[in-house]
Amino acid sequence: MTDANAAPGDVCDRYELGETAGSDGWADSWHARSKITGGTVLLCMLPQRWSETTPDSGRLRGLFPRLVGATHTFLLPLVDHGERDGRPCLVFAAAPGVTLADEMTRGMPLPEIQALRIVEQTAEALAWLHDRFGLVHGELATEAIGLVPSQIGGFEVRLLRWLGPRSDWRDGGRRLLSDFPDHVAPERLVTLNAGVSGDIYGIGALLFHMLTGRPPFAGRAEDVRDAQRDGPVPDPGKAVPSLCPETRALVSTAMAKEPHERFLNLQGLLTACRRAQAAIAPEQIRTSVRLLRKPMDTTIGKDQPSVPPPPKPVVEEDPWDMDKPRLVTNPNSLPGQPQTTSRTRRMPGNGPSPAIGTAVTKRIGDASASSGTNRVKKPATARVVTNRVQYAAPHAQATSPRSRVIVLVVLVVVLIALCLR
Repeated sequence: MTDANAAPGDVCDRYELGETAGSDGWADSWHARSKITGGTVLLCMLPQRWSETTPDSGRLRGLFPRLVGATHTFLLPLVDHGERDGRPCLVFAAAPGVTLADEMTRGMPLPEIQALRIVEQTAEALAWLHDRFGLVHGELATEAIGLVPSQIGGFEVRLLRWLGPRSDWRDGGRRLLSDFPDHVAPERLVTLNAGVSGDIYGIGALLFHMLTGRPPFAGRAEDVRDAQRDGPVPDPGKAVPSLCPETRALVSTAMAKEPHERFLNLQGLLTACRRAQAAIAPEQIRTSVRLLRKPMDTTIGKDQPSVPPPPKPVVEEDPWDMDKPRLVTNPNSLPGQPQTTSRTRRMPGNGPSPAIGTAVTKRIGDASASSGTNRVKKPATARVVTNRVQYAAPHAQATSPRSRVIVLVVLVVVLIALCLR
């Protein structure tokens, strides 16, 4: 129950309490506002006797200063800590508005690829906490998995309740969140000690819950405890036959009864999770992930009737038309320069003549000139450039040896006639 001494508007150290965010055996949670930054935070007041169910509570208290500011992508960060009336207070960043418990209340299973991604992100956050600070969660449940929308579709995890008290699941012990050990390892039913193998079992139970839409075991609390301790490992493939074998093996290995039969560490679980994601058909991945962009054209890659390109216009040239110039590409144009063309003429029987005139570029711009206050726009003109083009007159054609002899004979006859006068 919520602390009777706390009320909205009260000041707890550097924070002003707002509306309550819920109260359970784990903590009394409040939405609060920082008096320094003005930002919204989640302030959690732990029970005064939380050390009774958490054997390593003394070590955890010593880690509070080190954990402030430690951030991970899939972890709700701790921003501050303090005390109120002898109760430890943990200040987290603003919590996401949706948890995995909210999604599971609908009773519908999540897509396989989405469930595997939630498991992967949760395992990454737990591995980071264990490798860097030696922490274990020990209280994994659907309420401890916060969800925020992902930029690529689906959800992204924000691990909650990763620092604080744990439930006593022994007979007659004090529960914090629920009387049903839905995701609790069998060894936690007889001891308070929590280890990495217990978190691995909890991840496997959460994956079963997401894949089937229901917890691994059902019934009364006593029946659930007996099934956790002595019942067979549940197979999600019986409820959802379409699951790939790698996913079913992941659940059965993580939820093994004996700790030594599970994955040796969280890295082994992560490897199996990624292998299962790679084994899922691409069709299921495309249909299960909600992409936040315009849908792709589904006709791409399918057999479509080929449309022939439009026919190119055919320009017929008369090789005997001497008055019509022919545009040919200038071979002297350098790379990176505007393409130029040359004007040539065809002569009957003699092939193309040398280039006549100059090369003309296709860059045509508007030139303008100003006279006094009036600006007169000149018509578009072509810019003329010289690009090593040879010049030749139309009549300067090559002559044959026979023509030269005839010309020489005529000149000799003319000279003789002049001399005889």
